[in-house]
Amino acid sequence: MIGDSITDCGRAHPLADTPDALGTGYVSLINACLTAVMPQSRIQIVNMGISGNTVRDLAARWQRDVLAPTGSRL
Repeated sequence: MIGDSITDCGRAHPLADTPDALGTGYVSLINACLTAVMPQSRIQIVNMGISGNTVRDLAARWQRDVLAPTGSRL
């Protein structure tokens, strides 16, 4: 997930494999719902929200934060 402060919502900075990596907002709730409803799924939720970002900021980091392989973000 990519976005501004509503997405960020206290996530771990820099991105880390820790309990607070998803933050305390809707990204964490979506992850909990997917895990509860489809525990067998291989969906991985990653929170790439950055508080204060604008649409231009998101466009500038789209390739790196969304399209790049997961391992290159960690």
